[in-house]
Amino acid sequence: MQSGFALFFRSFFLTLAVSICLLNPSVGADYEYTLRWLSPNTHTYVIEATVATQFASYTDFVLPAWRPGRYYLQDYAGAVSHFEARDGKNQPLKWHKINTNTWRVIHGQLDQLTVSYRYFANNQGAGSSYFNTQEIYFNPVNLFMFVPGRYGGNVELRIPDLPPSWKAATALSQSAHGIYTAESYHEFADSPTVFSPKMEQFSFKIDQTTFYVHFQGDYQGNEKTEEAVSQALSSMCKEQAAIFGGFPFDEFHFIYRLLPYRMRHAVEHAKSASFALPANISQTPEKTVAGIMGISSHEFWHVWNVKRIRPAALWPYDYSAPQYTSLHWFTEGVTSYYTHLTLLRAGLYTEENFLQQQSNTIESLENSYASYIVSPSASSFDSWLDASPYKHPDHQISYYTLGHRVGLLLDLSLRARTDGKTSLDDVFRYLFQTYYQQQEGVPEDGIQKAMETLTGQSWQDFFDAYVHGAEPINYQQLFDPFGLELTIKDSRAGSRALGILRSEEISQGLLVRKVSPGSDAYHAGLGENDLILEVDGQQIEKISLDEYLSNLKIGDQVNMKVISYLSMKEITIEYKAAFSPKKFRLAPAGKRKKKQNELYKAWISSQQ
Repeated sequence: MQSGFALFFRSFFLTLAVSICLLNPSVGADYEYTLRWLSPNTHTYVIEATVATQFASYTDFVLPAWRPGRYYLQDYAGAVSHFEARDGKNQPLKWHKINTNTWRVIHGQLDQLTVSYRYFANNQGAGSSYFNTQEIYFNPVNLFMFVPGRYGGNVELRIPDLPPSWKAATALSQSAHGIYTAESYHEFADSPTVFSPKMEQFSFKIDQTTFYVHFQGDYQGNEKTEEAVSQALSSMCKEQAAIFGGFPFDEFHFIYRLLPYRMRHAVEHAKSASFALPANISQTPEKTVAGIMGISSHEFWHVWNVKRIRPAALWPYDYSAPQYTSLHWFTEGVTSYYTHLTLLRAGLYTEENFLQQQSNTIESLENSYASYIVSPSASSFDSWLDASPYKHPDHQISYYTLGHRVGLLLDLSLRARTDGKTSLDDVFRYLFQTYYQQQEGVPEDGIQKAMETLTGQSWQDFFDAYVHGAEPINYQQLFDPFGLELTIKDSRAGSRALGILRSEEISQGLLVRKVSPGSDAYHAGLGENDLILEVDGQQIEKISLDEYLSNLKIGDQVNMKVISYLSMKEITIEYKAAFSPKKFRLAPAGKRKKKQNELYKAWISSQQ
């Protein structure tokens, strides 16, 4: 008798079809998918699809062009080859492409038809697909074509060559070995799946909800690791659920794929979260908890924020084309804010850790020129341009970071304005009940309207300034009601004080790699790829520029001889600290007054 593992390798070297069946009357599924593969060195899935035809002379098959969680076109169709179409008698049908990700099959009067194709799967990212001798891993949204408009039909996935001994990590329902089901294409597309002979699996329960934890790859943990991970995840999950009054599912899967190199990537899903992390995080229980908790808290908050509390522009998903919204600052950025807040409330962060995280966010934005010209809503709307090679490098900034800061501003402003009666927690509950539970998406002005409904106050000026604008922020006014102080210090750390953010020593001199827009060096005419030869008459190769500039005072002048665009020029930089890096530290201002302490404790304390 051959082992399951032997059968697996035997199947690798057979040229087999893989089928996606989009309606098979004999089975009763509206969508039926069958998956096989070629040899592992090819990293190629082979896919076949059968679909019932409708009252038309053709049927379109579409492969998603993007995936929820990453809002720019990824063009998965680039991985497709060997497309074919056949009728029920296995006779070839004509087809042609009508755009980059749509195949039109011409069939006339037929009840059903079959298509087949191959998919190159060689990307280890948490939102991608991959396979080798130890792992079958796929995100269905990458691989499986759908018929436009047919999102609601039930799905059956068949994997006939799956070795019997291999373990599974997936939120899909299993009806038999190698057969998985979902209630709709949306649910199917949202269910990352891993099969492997080497997977550590354990679970824990919170009330009636079961949480499954899967570590695939070079897991080095033990029983103590499982106990530590279960306790940490349980604490975090309880804390987040307390805001909403419970979990919106019966089970959830944390799928951690451990890789032999550095990668930290994760994607949220309605009933699972997929992670690609370095294997060395599992060396000790402490390292494992430290390595997974921040990223796990972020993805789990998405259970509510974006998977259920979703912009109306994404309700429902249209995987074939961009769906524009200005709310990614909220869905992603405010999620980053709650990542740290809920870890603090759950006892997994210290107050010092939490305040340091807020300091880091503020510091990164205040030292970014783009944060002064790009609003959170604009950054969100333009996410579909992220892959453009024409973007101005100094006009780009992440809606994650911008939204994190807005989340902090919103929460503290709500608490201060209402004397602690309303918080951002209340806004999330309102959005969940008003939109998701009514099966609706959040309109573009839905966040502002929710705050105005809950407080009876206008928030137009706030949103104009900090969401749709990029106005300067009076941080101390924000933090005073909570007994906190934001200390800001000018950084006089050498060349960075002038605005030279990156440079490289080469044989001829110091090559400038990055100049901060708006800085003293920028205004003086120093640019990227300029070569500094001399500073104040001294050859650059004989001095340390950072050390030489370490004691700059306002008004000091620095003279440089520079080669720029093959021409020699001399420039004079006057130090005005126009846009020099600053250090930010948020900490208690001293002993808090009674009201300050009440507001502060209500903010950071457990909601359970």
